[in-house]
Amino acid sequence: MRDIGECWSSIRGFLDNYSTKDIKGILGRAGVPVAPGTGTHKGPVLDAADFSVAGLDFEQKKRLVIGCIEEIVLFEKTKNQNFAKLGIPADNAALASLQRVLARVGYGISGEDVFPLTLQLDIETASFPEDVAMAIQEALRRYRDGSFAGAITAVTGAVDKITESIFSQNSLGDHKAASYQARVSKSFSTFEKPYCAPLLAKNLPEHEVKLIWENHKKAVSNSAYVLAAFRREYSDVHGHQNAPAEFVQKSLDCAVFILRSFSGVK
Repeated sequence: MRDIGECWSSIRGFLDNYSTKDIKGILGRAGVPVAPGTGTHKGPVLDAADFSVAGLDFEQKKRLVIGCIEEIVLFEKTKNQNFAKLGIPADNAALASLQRVLARVGYGISGEDVFPLTLQLDIETASFPEDVAMAIQEALRRYRDGSFAGAITAVTGAVDKITESIFSQNSLGDHKAASYQARVSKSFSTFEKPYCAPLLAKNLPEHEVKLIWENHKKAVSNSAYVLAAFRREYSDVHGHQNAPAEFVQKSLDCAVFILRSFSGVK
């Protein structure tokens, strides 16, 4: 995997698919300085962008490349929203192409954010409340930017937002007074009836349904313990800054399992 700041050439090549006007708009919103007088042809505009990017330091290149990618994603999403208003099917070819380009250099897209493919996120965030989805995106951003402790804080916070809502909706008491594992376990326990109902409807024996439920509930609780331990030892909540990158993946694995378990109960 290359550093995202070194991937300008890949993004430059992708921009060549757009009109000169759209290229200028994307570059401008991303903060890439392009000198005036570049005309109406793509070549001079992109050449000017090359010159500007070449003079930037490491962190500046990183921010601008990420900015370009985010602006491309936003441009495509806005285009599809406009298509939808006119009854035209969405065109996701450009986004699919962008993902292939980024995958070659070790990155992916989740929502509008760029993250390293070394961190696996196998979950559809659109099914979650907005604040939970935003917490997951924040975890990806922090991981990408090298804040591993911050990434653990964000992803544990995503689970916390779900459990806090469930505590409030079901009058389960003081959410903050319960331990992290207890919050998750108590929240998931409220789903016993809707969890078991479809299994019973498939004529599974009642005792087997009970065993399935109890084991899934234990798995969620055990994942919550692991997640809580990583938050306690390696997040930046208490000032810790020494979280290894692989611990972020373990935390994310546990969080994704918990979140998917909650969202999978109808």
